[in-house]
Amino acid sequence: MHFVFDEVQRTVQMPLLSIVDAYGGGDSAAGLRSVGLLGRCSRCVRASSRDGLERSGIAALVPEADDQLQVNEVIYTELCRGDIRPESRRLFLEIIERLRERGAQGIILGCTEIPLLLQAAALRRTVV
Repeated sequence: MHFVFDEVQRTVQMPLLSIVDAYGGGDSAAGLRSVGLLGRCSRCVRASSRDGLERSGIAALVPEADDQLQVNEVIYTELCRGDIRPESRRLFLEIIERLRERGAQGIILGCTEIPLLLQAAALRRTVV
């Protein structure tokens, strides 16, 4: 939906809420200036996913290309099937750490399946 959000908004007679804009509002309130964005390749690569954040003054960092391909692979071949693997959890935590090293102050889990793998308590201990 977020790929065609603006087009749909122009054709309907009611306001729509964009999850992309909601990202920015919530993070801005938390005082974050940069966040890492984890999700499917299409979400992370598209500028529309970062625009809402950047309109709120928040830099959106995405994983490097190789890391993004691995995230995508885990989402589609494991998480979408309910297959939760410790090695994939470690991989995601390593990718999050690389985003933190690049300046991410927080991480957006931009795919509904990722919380199956990463619970908030584990992230608080790992990402400072």
